[in-house]
Amino acid sequence: MALRWPAYDCRPRATSDLHADGVCHHHYQMKRKIPIDRQSKAKRSALSALRRAKRAAEISGVSLSDWEGEFLGSVENRLESYGRAFRDPEKGGPGTALSIRQAVKLSEIGAKARGTKRFRKFRKSTKD
Repeated sequence: MALRWPAYDCRPRATSDLHADGVCHHHYQMKRKIPIDRQSKAKRSALSALRRAKRAAEISGVSLSDWEGEFLGSVENRLESYGRAFRDPEKGGPGTALSIRQAVKLSEIGAKARGTKRFRKFRKSTKD
């Protein structure tokens, strides 16, 4: 019986890679996927975004207002203790760690720290 290899000319590494039909199958074995915990992933993502905004403000020398500093601190504390920074499910998606308004404010603080202007969609300009 002649050995048959796929078109990419794969050579079997061991005899266990060959099945009864003589085809090398070690490329077809897939890793078992670990289920993703979406809530903890959202929490890690939100915490890293908070830390990036703080770090960008420190590096650029931009002084955040008292309210912005308190906002970042309180959101970080709520994320670490509860996993979410809001309680009302209508204010954000089921798999998110920040509410919609919190995400907007966080992006505005990050833009201020980077020295860029945040793009506001659907906002009419008052200058004409």
